[in-house]
Amino acid sequence: MIASYSKNVVGIDHNKAHIMKALQNIKGENIQFIHGEAMAYLNQNTQQFDVLILSHILEHLDAPLLFLENFKKFFHFIYIEVPDFERTHLNLYRKILNSDLIYSDNDHIWEFDRIGIKNLIQESNLEIMDEEFRFGVQKFWCKVSINQ
Repeated sequence: MIASYSKNVVGIDHNKAHIMKALQNIKGENIQFIHGEAMAYLNQNTQQFDVLILSHILEHLDAPLLFLENFKKFFHFIYIEVPDFERTHLNLYRKILNSDLIYSDNDHIWEFDRIGIKNLIQESNLEIMDEEFRFGVQKFWCKVSINQ
């Protein structure tokens, strides 16, 4: 869907199965899928990209602040989307049951409440241009400072 609004889209994943599925299901002359590490690709590439899309990525990373710090120099804008810790049904039930509010799967490392994600964005020196909280999801359009 993004490709219809973009000159060029590059999807990078270290999981080969994800790349293979994308190659089978998504076609377009301006779409490229790469199996590998995103930072290695960016360091070898001379092209500057406009937007980094981090849709449900940060909650899976060991060090999301370090990730943002390392990646922002390659982009003008960063779109961040994470689950809304304060509005997901699962967390409402866990509060009622006095259960731990930590995801029990191995995939999620972080749970971001609205203050926590905004603090992370500000610590990485990104400017929040727009934000939206709907359907259990937090969405932020951020601008990378020119001085970065």
